[in-house]
Amino acid sequence: MSALSIFLFHADQVRTVIIDGEIWFVAGDVSKILGYRDAANMLRNLDKEEQRTHSVSRLEGGRLVERPLTIISESGVYHAILKSRRPEAVAFRKWVTGTLLPKLAREGSFNLAAANAPNRFILLDRREKAVRAIAAAQSEGAKEIHWRTIAAYCEALGDPCPPIEAFGRASSADMADMRRLWAIIRPALDTETLANHSRNADAGEIALHPTELLPFLADRGMPLQRTRLLDLLRLSDNPRFMAAKNVNSRDGAIRRCIVFRHLSAGVNSFDSDQPLLPFDGGASE
Repeated sequence: MSALSIFLFHADQVRTVIIDGEIWFVAGDVSKILGYRDAANMLRNLDKEEQRTHSVSRLEGGRLVERPLTIISESGVYHAILKSRRPEAVAFRKWVTGTLLPKLAREGSFNLAAANAPNRFILLDRREKAVRAIAAAQSEGAKEIHWRTIAAYCEALGDPCPPIEAFGRASSADMADMRRLWAIIRPALDTETLANHSRNADAGEIALHPTELLPFLADRGMPLQRTRLLDLLRLSDNPRFMAAKNVNSRDGAIRRCIVFRHLSAGVNSFDSDQPLLPFDGGASE
């Protein structure tokens, strides 16, 4: 079973695998970029020899399982591009033929750091998500999957990757502080003593503004430095930490918030098939 390599076309993930010296692309990634309704809709346009299944390791319910993933050949990608009606299809073709494949042919590998320079902040964000996931891994197999993801993003950034042994689990003290944090926040959200700035609150989303949250916690006996607050919030699994991003608040103002989503709203904790969502290491005013 060959490991997947992760590349970025603009902000979209493109996963590839080398089989018998040939590059294959994950069908779902290509179909999304090219504007197909779904991968199955795209695959109907391809010849049978341009598609196959590839076994990958995934986390499901905290267990490591093998699942088939549909992949398409290089010729299948070109075939799908020709059938696409989306303007981005031309740019994607130029990226595949003019950037990805020539570098593979010349160097035998892909210079991810140079190719992904415009997307550096996206890569940093997604690597942070993988670092948080490895701390919560419940098995050695799950930990290895997240470490491989971290290694891929380190390669893309041109950074050395720490060995898997360097990633320990979150301490019991950190987890206790995180639970204490939510014991203060939850009732305040229920009574609207603390503002939830998300416009998707009915869908289980929570957006907290650190500038409001820090004095609120201090008044209730939990004074924290900003970096400590962010470190604790990153550990949250239900509600699940999603991102640090600008939010269009209910009052119309734009605020940099820490965003979470309840698992009951349909997000599976640390599912390897979920998109890697951003965390920027801090939130601005």
